[in-house]
Amino acid sequence: MDDEVRKAFKENVTRKSGRDFWYWKDKPQMEFGVVETLLEAAEFDVADLTARADDPPDCEALVNGVHCGIEATELVHQKALKRSVSGDQELHFVWDKQSLCTELQARIARKDRGAANAKGGPYQRYILVMYTDELFLDRLSVERFLSDASFRATFITDAFLGLSYDPSIGNCPIFRLRLSRE
Repeated sequence: MDDEVRKAFKENVTRKSGRDFWYWKDKPQMEFGVVETLLEAAEFDVADLTARADDPPDCEALVNGVHCGIEATELVHQKALKRSVSGDQELHFVWDKQSLCTELQARIARKDRGAANAKGGPYQRYILVMYTDELFLDRLSVERFLSDASFRATFITDAFLGLSYDPSIGNCPIFRLRLSRE
């Protein structure tokens, strides 16, 4: 992604909900930016990253030299978001370990079903990148919530949760989720 697009991506503040770090009006461009930013934060060597028009997956790339399909999905509490968008005040869900782990597993399961029909493969790895701007999912809370958590998947080989930019670390915090095979 060139510097101008990267700057616009990080400065974009157009969504009423206030959850705006990741938001981009062009969904394929947004998914591309999310994947690029978070895989970079995870210190992967990413080459030939492209957004796919016929998903799943949303993107594909060589990640550490391996051909990968990559899905991107936003983690947001839908009820709080809907109430914020339709009302006069911004509402935020207060996440705890159970609600976070339950929602992460639900998203992994949904994307895992789609991975069975992935186009453009075969892929040596299938990566799920989840991203969030949720107010009560800060770096330290997420670290604590995920410390002993494990998730199930069949086709997804790697799953991550990325948070918006954290100036205290100069990057976007990213958490690798422990996966077990179903």
